[in-house]
Amino acid sequence: MKFKIIFKAIIFLLFLSALPQMVKAAGNDFGLGDAQTGTNLPTAVQGVSTLPGVAGVIVNSALSLIGVFFFILMVYAGIVWMKSMGSSEDVDKAKEIIQTAITGLVIVSAAYAISNFVFTNIGSGASTAPPVAPKSP
Repeated sequence: MKFKIIFKAIIFLLFLSALPQMVKAAGNDFGLGDAQTGTNLPTAVQGVSTLPGVAGVIVNSALSLIGVFFFILMVYAGIVWMKSMGSSEDVDKAKEIIQTAITGLVIVSAAYAISNFVFTNIGSGASTAPPVAPKSP
């Protein structure tokens, strides 16, 4: 039961954190562009006017939430370990939480690195070879 509530809260926070960027991507800034004139701040979020830009904002928001969730798990495991008072069951529980949190963070980081590599290098047809200069006659 707790897992469902926590999962729904994480999904809600993810949507809530990406909402301002999605509104800007839709082109409706509700008059905030006029208020921003005269400041040195950019008037639009760069790269969010397209679907890949919106997807990038959502992925970055999700990764930020995963980092926060990892931090919370580590603090919780530390508190469980400190409150164990030498109880081997509680120490083992805290160690398991730490190992699981680190494993999850490594898996998520690897998935992000692989997908970022694929979309930037392979997806765009980028080549690492230098351009060939045309021969002069």
